[in-house]
Amino acid sequence: NGGGFICPLVYYLGRSGVVEVEGVKIGGLTGLYSQKHYNEPLGEPNYDWKYYRRADVELLLEEKTLDVLLVHDWPTPIESDMKILASENVSDCIASEPHTPATHLIDKLKPTYVFAGHRHIPYIEVEMGETTFVGLQSIDREKCMHVIEFTESS
Repeated sequence: NGGGFICPLVYYLGRSGVVEVEGVKIGGLTGLYSQKHYNEPLGEPNYDWKYYRRADVELLLEEKTLDVLLVHDWPTPIESDMKILASENVSDCIASEPHTPATHLIDKLKPTYVFAGHRHIPYIEVEMGETTFVGLQSIDREKCMHVIEFTESS
């Protein structure tokens, strides 16, 4: 998977991987979903490496749970960015779409938070059952900060 420390306190998760930081288990899946490439072996580095593979997802599914899941691609294909922004009930909009492997990861691992980029629309936060999905675009660090507090479960 190619993960490991890049320098002190900076850990690269690789194509998919998990790291625990001060009791918080963080998993990551890099790349985009492509039905065409999903079941193919990875092969030599090339343009097709931008798509994650079944093996990348299965590595994460070896975990029982995650606190945080980081993904590039959104967990469910969204017909268009405007469909979400125009919807009064974003959760229903997302739930009505076909499930991708990333959605399967959320269903099985039940992370507290999922952070995703890729769509490049304004910040969006959606409750997906017990999971809070946060869609991110570029964030101006001087104007906003998302604070996450993890509490120990009893």
